[in-house]
Amino acid sequence: MFQGRKARMMKGRLISFVLLFLLFGMSGSEKSTSSELSADAMVELTGYLETISQGWDQTAVDSANAILSNASYDFDAWEDFFSEYFSNNSFTDDLRSYLGYPVFWWFSYEAHYNLQEGLINPLINNTEGIIKTYEGNLSDSLSSDTNLLQTLMNSLRFLNDMVRPFAVINETSKNRIFNFYKGLVNTYPNFLKKEVTFNVGSEPYLATVRAQVYANLRDTLPLTLEIKSETAQTINLTQLHLNTWNDFSVLVCDNNGFDIKQLDVIYDTLKEIPLNLHNLGIVTQNDLLGNTGEKYQWLAVESGINIFDIKVGSITENGFPNDVTPKYSDVFSIVLIHEINHVVDAWWISNSNTLDNRKMDLIEAAGNISMNYLRSMFTDDFFTMYPQEFFASISNQWFSDTLHTLELGLTRFSNGYTEPINQFLFFADIYSAGGNQTLFYTLDVEGNITKTIIPLTRDANGHINSLYFNRTRYCFTLDQQGNVLGFNSTPCSVSSIESKLVDAPVDKVYFLYADPVFMTRPEAAYDMISGGIVYGLCANIQHQGFNTTKDWLLDTGAINATTIRNATIAMFGGTFPHASVRFYVEDAELTPIKEGWNSTHFWFENRTGNRVASLSWATVAAGHEDFFVIEVFTECNNTFLFIYGVDWRGTWAGGIYFKEVMVENLSDYEKQYYIYHWVDDSDQDSIPQSPEITMTSSG
Repeated sequence: MFQGRKARMMKGRLISFVLLFLLFGMSGSEKSTSSELSADAMVELTGYLETISQGWDQTAVDSANAILSNASYDFDAWEDFFSEYFSNNSFTDDLRSYLGYPVFWWFSYEAHYNLQEGLINPLINNTEGIIKTYEGNLSDSLSSDTNLLQTLMNSLRFLNDMVRPFAVINETSKNRIFNFYKGLVNTYPNFLKKEVTFNVGSEPYLATVRAQVYANLRDTLPLTLEIKSETAQTINLTQLHLNTWNDFSVLVCDNNGFDIKQLDVIYDTLKEIPLNLHNLGIVTQNDLLGNTGEKYQWLAVESGINIFDIKVGSITENGFPNDVTPKYSDVFSIVLIHEINHVVDAWWISNSNTLDNRKMDLIEAAGNISMNYLRSMFTDDFFTMYPQEFFASISNQWFSDTLHTLELGLTRFSNGYTEPINQFLFFADIYSAGGNQTLFYTLDVEGNITKTIIPLTRDANGHINSLYFNRTRYCFTLDQQGNVLGFNSTPCSVSSIESKLVDAPVDKVYFLYADPVFMTRPEAAYDMISGGIVYGLCANIQHQGFNTTKDWLLDTGAINATTIRNATIAMFGGTFPHASVRFYVEDAELTPIKEGWNSTHFWFENRTGNRVASLSWATVAAGHEDFFVIEVFTECNNTFLFIYGVDWRGTWAGGIYFKEVMVENLSDYEKQYYIYHWVDDSDQDSIPQSPEITMTSSG
């Protein structure tokens, strides 16, 4: 287990020691106006710490607290004391378990500062002294002397604690610590450089000690490009280890044991998980470090994970319960993903009261009924007993096949188990980082991961109420807390317009045009020509109006869903003249195509940011060439058809092409959008005609 996860546990014990602070933080039997410890105090404290080094002794703890809490003792005094103490005593596990409390958590800021600054040099001297003294036989010495091993590891661990957010040392001291590690690695390259591979059978502990040094080097200073470059050069990172460090600030400590495929999977997985969701710093593999069994040493890191040494593709896992079809994925990858999502939980979720409370509310709501969980293959009380596994466990399914996970949640909801779909939306919310897109994944049995950006919408309370994937809109009716009360899924493609517009019943379609009163260019009125062409295809009488028609729209430009429901809304004209088109393209971001432009060009791009069509403004202005988009999307109960070009001739061309070509075989148009290119023929009459139009993109 990584000690980085224990920081909050230590902090949580503050309340238990408020009395100690009141007793010793402001006064004590050893309170003195002197900045130096008296000889008697040094002797007494040495005796107390020697006792605590053998195990927790409350009498010794209380007596030591009375001295350590004295903020009048400056860091020079503590440096002198601990230098003397460690020259004659070991830094045992029991001593470290105690010393962390007065140094970091109990008592006053001044006491913390003096103790921490005063400990830096003694801990550095412990580390360097042991490595220097036992350089020729360090592994054997650590194996034969438990106190020596504990002193080295605890000195390094405590130095890592010194640079955590809960510590208070100054930046000069942090730079001094960083430079110490750099010098240490360069002084002992045969031990600490990355290219050295240890035989963990005959050289135990060395790879683990090196991993702790690397963790400290990584965690000490903010990771600017300069610091990252210094770190990489110091430990001599190369190839995939270097790429993973440069791109994600993650050090892989594997004693050079991972093969290329494993390192590729680590890199590719980190590439597909948003960096802002986690603060992962170290990936280790304990078997490759020899850090197992009675040789095991926990590592103190800001954030780290340990994964399996399984060959990619050698073992597969079905992460789904037996009430849905199985979906198999590579286990090496799944374990990596699972552990990274523990970090997402600890970093992104736990640092937000809203998200952390929502997670615990979901577990409480699901209770001790396994079918109330997406991961229902465990015992009924598993997640109430081990809530720390709740989020990471869902990631096994989410990354294996997110759509399959959604289908599991919907199936359970239909069968009376309402909580799994709430858990799905919670995970979707985390991977949206509060935005209007989330991420769906698939992972195959060879460790190949794919990511898809998924548009979503939220209700007035900020809860996700719809997702769009694979030409289907999934809509959710929610309560005030964001719990699902009902759902529907609506397929979405241009072909659906045949039944929803062309053959729609009376008054089920709303043709919505930009109000000419607010148009700044008279040519924009030509957008209504395109709408009129399409209206003429309707088998029945339908509504027509402007984007100012009373009760049809909200002030934002969105359709008023209280007056227009279970309908088709057709809009013509782009985001410049048509405020409602602009709302759905730019604000709601529900359309599959969005726009971009600069001083020279206009372009269409999809929601992943790939440009699919572009024209210069000069070409558009000449009046003989344009692009237009025909797209369909849904907003829960309503279906939308948008037809518009870069300029008015493009919108006109869209209506012409829809009538003369597409409507003849609408069932063939199974995509959500189609982009077409109109180029005037040789007569240059500036009038769009269907033979002059070709498709350039669809999706």
